[in-house]
Amino acid sequence: MIYLISSVDAHSESIKTEEECKIADLCVHDKVPMCAIDSCGEMRTFIDICDMHEFNCDSKKDFKQRPIHECWVTCKRGRSFKRAEMFLKIFVYCIVVLCIVDYVSGHVDSAKLEEECKIADICRHDQVPICGIDSCGEMRTFIDTCDMHEFNCDSKKDFIQKPAHECWVTCKRGRSFKRPQFNPDCIVAKKIIT
Repeated sequence: MIYLISSVDAHSESIKTEEECKIADLCVHDKVPMCAIDSCGEMRTFIDICDMHEFNCDSKKDFKQRPIHECWVTCKRGRSFKRAEMFLKIFVYCIVVLCIVDYVSGHVDSAKLEEECKIADICRHDQVPICGIDSCGEMRTFIDTCDMHEFNCDSKKDFIQKPAHECWVTCKRGRSFKRPQFNPDCIVAKKIIT
């Protein structure tokens, strides 16, 4: 009986994730900042509603829209729209992460993951699309560098920015489009070791 209930729950979760991914694929960004809350009470801000659907799809979360003022004080991700004084810290952290993530490796240790999350927490979105590659050779587009840091933090990945011309295929944000064989370990363990 318990197995039946858990398999029904898992099935309904996968259907919700599929729906979120379909919405994310069709969604057109309007860049109207929004606040959202998930079923556990975690609050965070998003660039727009499409960003929320993409995040839900990528991380299998269930964020729902809330009034933007609710996130100004309590937001988890630190994308507060009141924090202009944070620009200098963001710049310094971005320089640090570029130095730290200068090489491509098979995994990222917990210190690097922590640094990614710190940058993601204070980063301000500039909405300049970038190309990213991880240590296994997977390439993805991101809305901007902040989006890449947030994705790395949330999904325990190690994407670094690459020149835009290296993204040789047009694709939707966050959808993988090139996966050359770098090494056999990448197929089994693509996530950061913590």
